Amino acid sequence: MKILKYTLAIIFPAFIISCNTDRTETPSINGNEATDLRKTDSLDREFTEDVDQMRFRIKQRINEIEADIEQARREREAEKNKKKWNDYDERIADREERRNNFQKKLDDLETQTKDGWQNFKTDVEEFFERDYKDTVRNKQL
Repeated sequence: MKILKYTLAIIFPAFIISCNTDRTETPSINGNEATDLRKTDSLDREFTEDVDQMRFRIKQRINEIEADIEQARREREAEKNKKKWNDYDERIADREERRNNFQKKLDDLETQTKDGWQNFKTDVEEFFERDYKDTVRNKQL
């Protein structure tokens, strides 16, 4: 086989390269590169999944807020007492501000990198928590 391999290597230089390369191995310099690549792929996958999950949660919250805005507008139109209109206007303005804040977080998410992901994720989690507390407090009023 070696004689055939070297004879063909003269004729077909690429043949020797392909014969000497084990296709099951990942090229590595120090032997750890293949493991590092798998870890990197795993981290990339986790990052992508985290971003997708965060995008879904933010979009879901935006939809909930928009539904609340529409409900407040319908209630305002049904209300005959003009003095209560200010309450509805304040509620609508508050919800629109929240929706805009969540939309900004969604826009920021689209430009997020892996380097700043943990800080951004923590910031958004705190943002959700504050929004929830504000929502509960406003419903109690």
